[in-house]
Amino acid sequence: MEPEVVLSFEGVSKRYRTGDFWRPLKAQALDNVSLTLKRGETFGLVGLNGAGKSTFMKTAVGLLNPDAGRVRLFGLDPRDRESRRRLGYLPELPYFPGYLSALEVLMYYGRLQSLPSRGLRARALAVLERVGLAAAALDPIRRYSKGMQQRVGLAQTLLHDPDLLLLDEPMSGLDPRGMKEMRDTILAERAAGKTLFINSHGLAELERICDRVGVMHRGRLLLVESVPELIRRVRGHVVLGFSGREDLRARLAGLPWACEFENGLWRARVPNTELADAMARIGEAAGGAPSVLNIGSPLETAFLDLLAAEDAHA
Repeated sequence: MEPEVVLSFEGVSKRYRTGDFWRPLKAQALDNVSLTLKRGETFGLVGLNGAGKSTFMKTAVGLLNPDAGRVRLFGLDPRDRESRRRLGYLPELPYFPGYLSALEVLMYYGRLQSLPSRGLRARALAVLERVGLAAAALDPIRRYSKGMQQRVGLAQTLLHDPDLLLLDEPMSGLDPRGMKEMRDTILAERAAGKTLFINSHGLAELERICDRVGVMHRGRLLLVESVPELIRRVRGHVVLGFSGREDLRARLAGLPWACEFENGLWRARVPNTELADAMARIGEAAGGAPSVLNIGSPLETAFLDLLAAEDAHA
């Protein structure tokens, strides 16, 4: 039996009005986007700032209406209340009244979700403990750090035990411990068979979590692949590092690899197939053999390569 389709986009486009009254313009946020997400899948959406990722998520939950195409959430229009009962949504910048405590926020949202009053407080406290906020459950949110507010948002997302979680930049504002706790929570939801849609700039995190990844660029979904397939299909690169003063720029300018200077260190990103030639020629120009730096993840490398190839053909 085929897994249930929990989210589908069919040729979806969305444009925003920009400019002023005298010169109205429209910016293309989504351009003929199609995607099918099945039950139990963990999907990651990556792209540069302004690529259309947040618009994608807001359209998926019915906060925005598409100009063209069709969106279905559990087979229903995303504005249908029944489809939203099975949905948990964490926006990029969740906001809650500062005078309320995290417990009060969850009690309020629990009533909005029509959760039974009996046991709601216990349920809310259990979820707050799960996201690491048990000790601060009764403190006013105005005293919370940005990362703690993000955890309140996650707790609100998990409160009604949804089948589909849409998480927009869930690692935003978290310290290393908070990032680990967020990752553990996501992995626990995945192990429980939940469907996850994650929009994030944390490519290394998505590489560890996701089954498939979609790459958005200028409103278009360039491709959707499994993480291993995406990494395999794009030629790998390495970053070479070498010391030297900034006045090496003229000697390095004639090389086929772009060299950048930052914090007293030169860096050059070169394809694996050109590594030997690059090390020899950069070493000659810089007066010393460069070292291979372990910078970035394989998914990050594949992502940057894909965008570079797309821009080259634009």
